[in-house]
Order: sequence, then structure tokens, then C-alpha cells
Amino acid sequence: MRVNSIAELNSVKGYLARIGAEVRSMRTAVVREEAGNYWKDIAVIRFGKDGTIVMPEGFEPTDLEAAQIKAECLAVEWPHVKPLRKIEVWPEEVQEAINKGRKEDVFEFRDAKGDLIMLQLRKEIRDGGKAYIPFTFWDDDQWRKIEPEGPLPLWGLENIGKSTTVFIHEGAKAARVKARRSKMARQHISISMYTMTQGAQS
Repeated sequence: MRVNSIAELNSVKGYLARIGAEVRSMRTAVVREEAGNYWKDIAVIRFGKDGTIVMPEGFEPTDLEAAQIKAECLAVEWPHVKPLRKIEVWPEEVQEAINKGRKEDVFEFRDAKGDLIMLQLRKEIRDGGKAYIPFTFWDDDQWRKIEPEGPLPLWGLENIGKSTTVFIHEGAKAARVKARRSKMARQHISISMYTMTQGAQS
């Protein structure tokens, strides 16, 4: 059986509910708390394909939970992120934003080779804040609203090769504005650290 998320496994779902964690990527979950206008991760829980669990002290599964999680993880097939050079079909939510003239709210995170690793959609939320929603494309040709596994991507990385100076900004929007305004764009490149995802505020 192929899964769409670690949360589809009943044993994991129960464990994450007990410790107050939410899924962030295919095999990663976080416990977070609000810190001013942002969210702060207080615990990151990573699951291996073989059912191993890496977590900080105080967030350990019980022996029964660990055994059940291991058995379920070994029994399923895990999809992999599929890098894209060209986007043929956008995620429905992203396409809707583009159709409404909000292409500026869409950010493409590519690697140094120019392959797409992740999309990010910036949305206004009811309390006046902003949410940054990740989308990744997988080897079953499906978009999922989760982050990629491993190190989080940097926006603008595909332009770094021929640059002599790199500016690092918080968030893709600031990096893109700086890149467009630069009078020495061929020598100076702006990249961004990854901005908090769903529910993040600024």
C-alpha cells in the first residue's frame, strides 16, 4: 500500500495526537508554539521508512506505540519527491490563485540545477496575517501540500552559480524584491531562508 502522508498510519496518528504534533512533510511532524507573530518549533519528530523514530527528550513514544509504528512503516510503500524542470499542471489551489491574478504570491523553489523542489503559495488569512503553503510533486505524479524531506530549500538557488555576492533574506518575497531591484543583478543574487509554512504569520 502506498501512503500519502505519515498521518495515514493509525499508530502514528495516535502518537502525534497524544504529543500535540502536526505533520509537516512525508515523514516529519512538529510540535510548535506561537512566538509573537511567528511559530516556533519546540520538537521535530522524524520517522524512518523502517519505522525508526528520532525525537527530542520528552516526546518519546511508548513501547507499544513504537512497535506499532515500526510494523506499519515497514508494511507500506513510500513515494519520493520528483524534481520538475517545467510545471505542466499546477496544484489546483495555486492555479486558482494564478487565475485570480495572484501570480506574485507563488514562489518556485529550485535547486542549483534549476529543477523545481517545492512551490510556496502566500495567502492572506482572516486575522490579517499571512500563511505560506508548501506544495511538492511526487513520483506518483501527485501534488501534495507538504514540505520535501531533508534540508529545506532556498529560493533563488538556481541563480547562484555565476554570482560573486549572495544576499540572504528571510522569506522568498523579500529575496525576489531585492533581486529585481538590484542594479548589478549579474553579479549579485538574493536567496531566501525558508519561511514558516501553513499558519505562519508575519
